[in-house]
Amino acid sequence: MPMRNNIFITFVFIVLIVSGCRCRKEVQCFDNKILPAFVGFQRSEIDTLVVRKFQASSNFQTRLDTFMVVQSDAYRTTNDTTKIMYYSLENGIVTGFDWQIFIPALNRTIIISEIVSNKKTIEC
Repeated sequence: MPMRNNIFITFVFIVLIVSGCRCRKEVQCFDNKILPAFVGFQRSEIDTLVVRKFQASSNFQTRLDTFMVVQSDAYRTTNDTTKIMYYSLENGIVTGFDWQIFIPALNRTIIISEIVSNKKTIEC
């Protein structure tokens, strides 16, 4: 009788392993948004930001979109660093484009281009 139990348990174990392998597939991971951090700025200087999205490698000539980030709960300050933590699905700095962050209070523009990302896949 114990031999029969061992064979049954082994059979169930093999079925579980085989069925688990059949359901797996590899999918592309999404790139994370880039969240800007401002070091040494007063909050009043960065209370409004204008973010512009451009076609990559267009020398900032082909604007695709513009959005504003206004000081809110999305700003997190630690010591002298303020992180802009916006998570809107349609807004955010991502790979595949060039970007400008305009700081109206300082009349200053920061450019971001040639973003490199490691393309990864995961099994699920």
